[in-house]
Amino acid sequence: MIGRQLCRDLEKLGADYRILSRSPKSSKEFLWNLEENYIDEKALIGITDIVHLAGAGIADKRWSNSRKRVLVNSRTQPPRLLYDKIEGLNVQLQSFVSASGIGYYGL
Repeated sequence: MIGRQLCRDLEKLGADYRILSRSPKSSKEFLWNLEENYIDEKALIGITDIVHLAGAGIADKRWSNSRKRVLVNSRTQPPRLLYDKIEGLNVQLQSFVSASGIGYYGL
């Protein structure tokens, strides 16, 4: 939800952006696979900023011990993979923003 709006806003500004996806469907989307520690390096060439919006849904299932591990891992492993890849490629970032939850509560 936030990512889609961010992409629309970036497009209006004429900014270049890329999306990491488990199933890329457009020229702006690049493959990543957390289980295989894989990111298509073409997505990272020349980038200056990363906005990482991911994480398993906290309300999707009951919070068993194994579900809690899934929730934590889904918020810590992807940024670690991104960090390792940008460090390995010597990408000079200006910013790295990571958020894993959204909420809006009306009055």
